[in-house]
Amino acid sequence: MNENIAIAQGIFDLVWALFLLITIVDIVRSDFKDHGKLKWFFIVVMTFGIGGFFYWSIGRKEKMAKHNNNDIFNEFENDDE
Repeated sequence: MNENIAIAQGIFDLVWALFLLITIVDIVRSDFKDHGKLKWFFIVVMTFGIGGFFYWSIGRKEKMAKHNNNDIFNEFENDDE
């Protein structure tokens, strides 16, 4: 019985660590307004991952929209015609 509990705890820890890793990588690779990256990083790290749930529910809405740089080049190519 204790072995089953240990295995379940190990699986839970692995899933939790993967969740934290994915959350931190998403924060680091994203662009935010007004030091949002630093804010969300510290919220996730200082709350031992519980802040990750807040990030996925609230923080992702604070991300800046990414622009497609290819659209700029396409505009210049069309101007030559």
